[in-house]
Amino acid sequence: MIYTTDKLVEDYYAQVKDKYPDIELERFARICKSPFYFIKKIMEDRTFPVIQIKYLGKFLVYPGKVKAILKSLKLSKEKGAMTPEDYETNTKDLIKFLKENNETFDADN
Repeated sequence: MIYTTDKLVEDYYAQVKDKYPDIELERFARICKSPFYFIKKIMEDRTFPVIQIKYLGKFLVYPGKVKAILKSLKLSKEKGAMTPEDYETNTKDLIKFLKENNETFDADN
């Protein structure tokens, strides 16, 4: 059986709703999902910090993932789907992340 996030939240809500009678399902779902919205917001600012949330663990960006993104952007530029200016804008923060983590990206490969 495949569970969706909404189904998991509904099941958990059914188990604890008597303990929290003043909280309706919609609000309960927002509470359950809020750590993940927080993580998404921080990662979208492109500073790539390590985020640690109690009981959920650490969330971080791996250099290998950044290299794969850079390779994909390079291919888009070579195919003409991205302008050189857009390429520079999109890769600047990624290359900075790699340098800060003592990693390199060979743009020719």
